[in-house]
Amino acid sequence: MILKAKVAAAVDLFRQALSAGRSNNQTEESRLQNLAHNSGDQIRDLERRRDLENLLRLFSQTASNNHGISSSYGFDDFGNPEDVNKRIEREQEAVGSMPDGHIDKPSRLNNLGNSLLSRFERHGNLDDIENAIARHQAAVNLTPDGHPDKPSRLNNLGSSLCTRFKRLGNLDDIDNAIARHQAAVNLIPD
Repeated sequence: MILKAKVAAAVDLFRQALSAGRSNNQTEESRLQNLAHNSGDQIRDLERRRDLENLLRLFSQTASNNHGISSSYGFDDFGNPEDVNKRIEREQEAVGSMPDGHIDKPSRLNNLGNSLLSRFERHGNLDDIENAIARHQAAVNLTPDGHPDKPSRLNNLGSSLCTRFKRLGNLDDIDNAIARHQAAVNLIPD
């Protein structure tokens, strides 16, 4: 019952995001999509595929506005690599269409970096980890100091560097990963 309630809450958030997108309220739409995405993370272990497919359907209705978030669950939960490829394509289109000063660009770069990292972890293509690191670094660079998401973006960059270290064994990568993780910890208030 608890999982069903969480699915219902995530579905409702995506309906609200879809409505906000139709009224061109991008800030509210983005906030609602992030909330719904976080709700989706809490229900990754759903036992019933039907509930998750309902959530995926609503994600896909907002795909033109959320630029790829909609495909994230299909690949991770059902093993369909085409979902992550579609997500990456959408995220690349979204990032490419935004100027550097756009409020959502750091978030979109971070999401793209996470998707590329996920695909690298599954398929091992070195281009994916290189691009993941580049996107995470760009997200960090575009996130102002003092922004509440800066620690998590530094953490994601550190994780990408650590992943490349595990694959290639370059000590600079692990040194840089540790430095990024430490910078993230230092930004978190006591």
